[in-house]
Amino acid sequence: MTAAEDATGARGASADTAADRAPTRREWVALAVLSIGLGLIVLDGTIVGVALPAIISDLRLDLTDAQWVNSL
Repeated sequence: MTAAEDATGARGASADTAADRAPTRREWVALAVLSIGLGLIVLDGTIVGVALPAIISDLRLDLTDAQWVNSL
């Protein structure tokens, strides 16, 4: 293996790698969908956390049942 091959890798300098190209529209859409899904999960957890005291008192739950509600 020559020094040039060692520095650029086995495929050579002209190989298309992820670092050399711009993200495609499909990759941006996938990132947006995953980000929205994660945001909804976080929002749901926040809503349940804020509403949990009211849920406990209205449904007369004990601590074990309240933990179960929070784990959903």
